[in-house]
Amino acid sequence: MQKSNRSARRNMKNGNGAAKDDAAKLKAYLGFSLRSGKIVLGADKIAETRRGVRLILADSDMGKTALKRLKAAADESGAPLYLYDGRLGELLSIPAVKAAALKDKNLAKAAEGAVCAGEKWNLYSEGEI
Repeated sequence: MQKSNRSARRNMKNGNGAAKDDAAKLKAYLGFSLRSGKIVLGADKIAETRRGVRLILADSDMGKTALKRLKAAADESGAPLYLYDGRLGELLSIPAVKAAALKDKNLAKAAEGAVCAGEKWNLYSEGEI
C-alpha cells in the first residue's frame, strides 16, 4: 500500500504522470514490434502491405497524399488509423518515420489502449483490431 501512495504522490508532483506512463507503454509496445518484425514503417510500405495490418499510427502533419493512402489502407484492412500531434519517429527512436502499422493483434490492442489514454492522439479512421 505504501508503495502505491509514493507512486501517486510522484505522479501528482509531475502533473501529467499518467500521460508519461502511457507514452512509455506505447514506446515499449512499438519497440517490441520492431524487435519481432511485426511492424511496417512508412506510408508507402503500409499502402503496399495492407493485408494483416491491425493498427496504423501516423504524424498529424503528414502530406495529404500520404494520408489519403493510409486512409485507404486502413479502410481496406479494417484497421483503425490514429494521428499523433507530435513526432512518431521519436517514439520509435527512428526520427524519419512518420507512419507505422502494427501487424500483431495483441501488440496492436495494447498499443491502442495506450494511444486512447494519451492526449496527443486523434482517431482519424475507425476500424477493429
